[in-house]
Amino acid sequence: MPAQSACDLISETPIHDCIDTLKNVQYGQGKRDYFFPDPQNGCAPIEPLFTDIFQPCSAGTAPRPLIIFVHGGAFAAGNKSDFWAQCHDFARRGYLTATIQYRLSINLLTLNRRDLIRAGFRAQQDAKAAVRFFKANADQYNVDTSNIFMVGYSAGAVTALNVVYAQDADERPDEANLDPSCGNWFGCPFCPDIGTLEGEGGNPGFSSKVKAIYSMAGAVMDLSLMDEHDDAPVAMIHGTADETVAYDSSCFLNLTPCPKLYGSNSIQQRAEEIGLCTQLHTLQGAGHDMSPFLQTIVTEASAYFLQLVCEGSPCAISAAQEVAAVPALQVFPNPATDWVEAVLPPGSEGRVFLVNATGHVLASHLLDGTARSLRISLGGYPAGMYFLQWKDARSGRMSVEKLVVRG
Repeated sequence: MPAQSACDLISETPIHDCIDTLKNVQYGQGKRDYFFPDPQNGCAPIEPLFTDIFQPCSAGTAPRPLIIFVHGGAFAAGNKSDFWAQCHDFARRGYLTATIQYRLSINLLTLNRRDLIRAGFRAQQDAKAAVRFFKANADQYNVDTSNIFMVGYSAGAVTALNVVYAQDADERPDEANLDPSCGNWFGCPFCPDIGTLEGEGGNPGFSSKVKAIYSMAGAVMDLSLMDEHDDAPVAMIHGTADETVAYDSSCFLNLTPCPKLYGSNSIQQRAEEIGLCTQLHTLQGAGHDMSPFLQTIVTEASAYFLQLVCEGSPCAISAAQEVAAVPALQVFPNPATDWVEAVLPPGSEGRVFLVNATGHVLASHLLDGTARSLRISLGGYPAGMYFLQWKDARSGRMSVEKLVVRG
């Protein structure tokens, strides 16, 4: 029997019911050189780093495409368990999936620009170490090393973007150097040199490059990192009303001096300037929370990764299509009790979804361009917050309106 290709093993929709999980596999390590040095343990003790791995039961030995998930939390919080559900969803679609722990090195009470950059740099080193781990252990975990992807949310998306774009030694930030002005504690500097782009996480000699990433509410601090038209392709999803990581650009948390974050729209514009392959899904009026859109994200990312594995063509949707205007969705009454009306401009084509607060699609309705409005029954749904999502068939973009259902 001929060996199965990677394309034969994966699908846009679930094809497996049983998933095996390996918890707390150590993929690397990093120096715990933040907050306060430890003179008794070499100034910076080693911190182990762990990953949880998911794959279909009885997966066999054929190498599978791998997706590595990187959680959010402003480099101060979050946990690898935050992405368990998505790891499970993609494993059901035939992927090997992993969600990683990385060093959380920010104290939000004393946060400054230097600490933010250093924390992001440590996370980047750890994510790169995770990629090297799976390449070094490809036979053990049946990894298709030519098809490794990364998905990140918020700080995790910042990390994933830096994994893709920070490849050259001269792209290492100055803030990663020793800073004598921070002082020291019994000979241990408070701001030591924190190493190279690759870090010391383990498995040197293996590449940390990935094939592509999917960024949710992500940003970069330096657009000049995007300097090659053949950098790994990136797909992004971002809300225009995101007040944590701006859709375009802003100072992070109004810190002084300003650590400017360039969000997905700025990344898209830079990509168009240099001919880099990117896609941007704009969520009109949406904030930083991606939970209302999780079903959409899984659907879109599944199609994106499948296309990359099977066709090698990540830019079937052009940037011009992605930034096309989306008809405004109007919702009334709001709050609603028994029913709600969704109204769109004449000729609108696409699909309206009713989604609950955990991201589950409760109802889906197609508009073919002949009807301007759609009445959706709310009978049987408990009181609470919901979302009406309109996906335009022409542009592929989505607009969202919050909906309050009264008991």
